[in-house]
Amino acid sequence: MERFDPASYVVITKAMDYFDLAPDGDLASRFKGARTRMFLGSYETDWLYPPEQTSELADAFRTAGLPVFDRCYEATTGHDSFLLDIPAFDADFTQFIKLAHRNAVCRFKI
Repeated sequence: MERFDPASYVVITKAMDYFDLAPDGDLASRFKGARTRMFLGSYETDWLYPPEQTSELADAFRTAGLPVFDRCYEATTGHDSFLLDIPAFDADFTQFIKLAHRNAVCRFKI
């Protein structure tokens, strides 16, 4: 293993598990001043990132004044659902990207 130490996966996983974006409970304040649209997709059977957490994040975005699209998709494959082709997700995300592209402002000269 010259490129990846397997023990680093344990460290990365622990860092993700212990990370708290809003230890004071004020998640919305972390996004004040942001200028972007948000797309949040969750899967009803995801045990690692349950839909309730996604809804909490969407509420924080809205409280911070950000436009957000969030939807929970039907899937029976738990956390691995993001690896599969979910037609409803694909359609929503494609529409979101098209809208973002249509409303984009290019700030760079090419």
